[in-house]
Amino acid sequence: MAIIDGQVHLNHLGIEACLGAMDAVGIDGAIIDQYPPTGTRLENGAYRYAYAMSEQAVLRFPARFSYVARIDNRDPDRDRLIAEARSHRGCLGFASINRRAPRWPATVTARFFAR
Repeated sequence: MAIIDGQVHLNHLGIEACLGAMDAVGIDGAIIDQYPPTGTRLENGAYRYAYAMSEQAVLRFPARFSYVARIDNRDPDRDRLIAEARSHRGCLGFASINRRAPRWPATVTARFFAR
């Protein structure tokens, strides 16, 4: 059975350091939650996350990495971002950020899993 780390915070130490640590303890693959997060603050205060390091890890080592997208519930393009997330190579899930904002309809979440 493959051993998968369910949440790796890939950070400034880089992809190679992460692979070295994984190899040292027998981890076959990892789901990246990129930290610290990068992205852009929107006018309404929401944060639109970017995944450059996660996407690079998936591109270079597709058998070892996948990632989770962070989506701010206040983002005006939230529904589109959720619907498009699965089309991004290696994106296997998403985390709802700012849960105090109004929730999205179940149909939006269903589109993510309708792959």
